[in-house]
Amino acid sequence: MENLNKCQTSKALLTEKKITNNHETSGRHFILELSGCKAELLTDVTYIEKVLKEAVLQAKATIINSCFYRFKPTGVSGIILLSESHCSIHTWPEERYAAVDIYTCGKATYPEEACRYLSEALDPEHTFISFLERGHKANNSLRFKHSFYNFH
Repeated sequence: MENLNKCQTSKALLTEKKITNNHETSGRHFILELSGCKAELLTDVTYIEKVLKEAVLQAKATIINSCFYRFKPTGVSGIILLSESHCSIHTWPEERYAAVDIYTCGKATYPEEACRYLSEALDPEHTFISFLERGHKANNSLRFKHSFYNFH
């Protein structure tokens, strides 16, 4: 796989699998901004739990535990604790918006697959993805930094 081009669109990112872990990092962190989603999907706690769990399974991650909550009158928050780290979602149905956070450690998972699945299951009109490679060691010291990329 080639290195990620910062000018690439999120659609290309998700369809061409350009995200790689070429550096020694502690993990990969994806932040998804999904807007224009169907409000009824974002209010349905059962559906949100189902799709978030399926997303982490698509990423080949291991679920340890999860917690989901439906707010009154609207909105859902949920988190899945993974052996590899976590995946969380917060929805605002009145805004037709969902915020998703996917962080995985190691090289055995494919968080970009979770991104792809959620982008299909929540059917947003617009997707914005930020990607961080976290935990770059600086000169073999105990200092760490991260690399940050955005995709529209």
